[in-house]
Amino acid sequence: MPLEKYQSNAIFRAIEAGGLAPDDCVLTDGAAEVRIRHVPSGSLFILGGTALRFTGSYTVGASAVVWPYDAYVWTKVPELVQRWAGDVKRDLDTPDLWADLRRRQVLLTSAGYEAIGNTPFTPDEQLEVAAQLLEIKEYVKATSSLTSEQTLLVEAWFNEAEAATRRLGRKDWLLLFLGVVLSSAVAGVVPPDAVHHLLTMVSHALGHLFGGAGGSTQLPPAT
Repeated sequence: MPLEKYQSNAIFRAIEAGGLAPDDCVLTDGAAEVRIRHVPSGSLFILGGTALRFTGSYTVGASAVVWPYDAYVWTKVPELVQRWAGDVKRDLDTPDLWADLRRRQVLLTSAGYEAIGNTPFTPDEQLEVAAQLLEIKEYVKATSSLTSEQTLLVEAWFNEAEAATRRLGRKDWLLLFLGVVLSSAVAGVVPPDAVHHLLTMVSHALGHLFGGAGGSTQLPPAT
């Protein structure tokens, strides 16, 4: 069902109004139906039917649930597209706490957590951890649109993690640090898609302090 220009423009504006970037979407205008795919999430909005009755369905994120809809006038269609875009945006912005928990477990496993001795950090190791925490903190502040309250939270969380190297054994400190990262995601400070990278970076950069091989992993550039 080929769209008129005013209809495709209305869909474009509805996607923007729902909080998504049209650049991240692909509109396929076929003979039988129109498909709008949000590429980063795989979400899909399908528009079919006739000018007398628009029918279709949509999906949001990785969910297998397909939501059907009917619309008897065109003006209803952009409203549905905007609602879909809003649902997709909300899904993207919502941290997956279970996935974050699994990442923490993977990090603990890769670091050989059960075999880690709870020995104190040496002064040189404290400096190494402090340098890594500073890099992470500055990355989070540079790549996230933080409120003044969130900026203070970031400063407090990472300052506490740095100070804890002087009073906690390395095993206890690792648990504290993982809690800091998870708290940051829950509070909306660290984007969900950045949590995995931060945990991987710490595992590579500081793994040797916990019995792992370690290595260096650079944070991606701030954009």
